[in-house]
Amino acid sequence: RRHLRSGTRLCAARWAAGHWELELNRNGENTIESADVVVSAVGLFGAPRLPDIDGLVDFGGALMHTAHWDAGVELAGRNVAVIGTGASGVQVVPELVGYAASLTVFQRTPPWMVPKDDRHYSATELRRFRRDPLASRRERWKLWKFQHDNTATMADDPVVASRSQFATSFLERTVADPELRRALTPHYPFRCKRVLLGDDYYQALQRDHVRLITDPIERITATSVRTTAGDEVPVDAIVLATGFETSDYLAGIEVVGVGGRSLHHRWGGDPSAYLGTAVNGFPNFFMLYGPNTNQGGNSIVYVLEAGARLVASAVRRIARRGGYLDVRADAEKKYNTRLSEDLERTVWTRCDSYFRSPSGRIVTQWPYTELDYARRTWRLRRRDWAHHPSAMPKSMTPRINSPATRSS
Repeated sequence: RRHLRSGTRLCAARWAAGHWELELNRNGENTIESADVVVSAVGLFGAPRLPDIDGLVDFGGALMHTAHWDAGVELAGRNVAVIGTGASGVQVVPELVGYAASLTVFQRTPPWMVPKDDRHYSATELRRFRRDPLASRRERWKLWKFQHDNTATMADDPVVASRSQFATSFLERTVADPELRRALTPHYPFRCKRVLLGDDYYQALQRDHVRLITDPIERITATSVRTTAGDEVPVDAIVLATGFETSDYLAGIEVVGVGGRSLHHRWGGDPSAYLGTAVNGFPNFFMLYGPNTNQGGNSIVYVLEAGARLVASAVRRIARRGGYLDVRADAEKKYNTRLSEDLERTVWTRCDSYFRSPSGRIVTQWPYTELDYARRTWRLRRRDWAHHPSAMPKSMTPRINSPATRSS
């Protein structure tokens, strides 16, 4: 606990005279503290995305985004609308269906779905795991390998076609009504958008008091949602399952590097970084889950641990030798040029999704395997980094202010 600063928000980080000055806010009071190294772990899904729908602010009932859930709002026995059918919508709909009087789901684009294939481990299996640690390791490895073998990102990879057939078969055997099945059939390539786990969601949509509407929303009134087809749905509460501003990395945090350069200004809404962890001109500043590190199919935890290992290697060097590290501009440019070329060959270029920045460039996804990321981040490549000495003694351990994340 001595390493934690709860209820504290990082407002800004500014590079000055060989260290970072952090502007922190706690209980409405701003303070300035210094750090030798800053590690941003704010993640990819930070700033909620609100839909641009006429009349949204005039709605008279309960209105909430899934990222800002209001547990004080009573939804039992009420008419609830869910706007959005991405990952947030697919997770929230099965939870609401059990106690809402009616549930109306407004869909713009259907997601590709696969079964979760989840089950309880038997008492015999659990005893074996407790008795033999290798047994649980083997089980974890089997799960990891299955995901690894079925992860495909390139548009011409035959795995994409085979998994598409698997998802289509899953929809056909799970949803009996032909009209509903047509509404839930995607018309873009498999894996172009995020693939979701659909067992509970498909079942929820087939309940008698649940309705799926695919017509665009025209406007929201004080008491209803009106579609372009003229359908007016009375609702008591609206849940916005409209996702996040995924290209807005480090949203709400001002980061100013060497020469007073703003990181957000440099990115201009089109973020990039060397291995998703560092940007030239922002020394001793590292990111986890930064640009282009979102895994295409396997565990994101594996990728985050690999990135953390690279950051730890950098911090050890700073602690040992003093000074500060800055990724070289040519190394960063070469890395991102090759990355962009390879991303153009992926299935993600075949549709619009939250993977893209406003410019259309894919800024969230890692187009290779999780093993490739682990290999590239295994240790610092000395030629890709510039080490600058400073007056800081070599024996001094860098002061790392860990709350470089916004409090939630």
